[in-house]
Amino acid sequence: SDLEAVNVTGLIFTESQASIDSFAEGAAQALGQSETAARQATATFGGLLQNLGMTEAQSADLSMQLTTLASDLGSAFNTDPADAVTALASALRGESEPIRAYNVTLSDMAVRQEAVRLGLAETTAEVDANGLVQGRLSLIMEQTSAVQGDFANTSDSAANAQRILAAESENTAAAVGDNFLPAYENLIALSQGAVTAFGALPGPIQTVTALIVGMAALKGPASNAFG
Repeated sequence: SDLEAVNVTGLIFTESQASIDSFAEGAAQALGQSETAARQATATFGGLLQNLGMTEAQSADLSMQLTTLASDLGSAFNTDPADAVTALASALRGESEPIRAYNVTLSDMAVRQEAVRLGLAETTAEVDANGLVQGRLSLIMEQTSAVQGDFANTSDSAANAQRILAAESENTAAAVGDNFLPAYENLIALSQGAVTAFGALPGPIQTVTALIVGMAALKGPASNAFG
């Protein structure tokens, strides 16, 4: 069910889907994130960045970069990468408080000054919405430079080895569930058909049918108990 839900990545990254697929499939070993988690993270960043004016290609590259950074932050600060994803997404939207937990400070003036330094505006007063996003991204990458690559550098540590194992286990569970999905969908269809057919019966027949089923249910345990 989770793997079906995150197919939204195919809607957000149409031309870049192959890159996202490859990235997500290798996320367990590379990032300590399950395929589902990596897809959810890239979809979160991709949708946000595209809504803020970036192209699909730009948003795909940055989404993978930010998802990787989330694992590095989780590794360095011993937190769940999902929490870092939330903090990073909030920061891009201009909510600076959550990212403070990772020693990143994004004041409005600092962001505007960074946008001017990047050549996106001549004065801080002229910085537009796209300039603010670019300014935030630049400051985030600058202020997290010391921890970038931390997960890969410490992947053999107990904490990160456990993250990798958990991610691989989640991938296995998802694969098993995916294999059983057709049978589960058929079961649901049969159940829905039975309910529909029962509802179409005349009232008296519904009553008799319910009584027969109820008596059978009561008789089963009794016959087992008394042989």
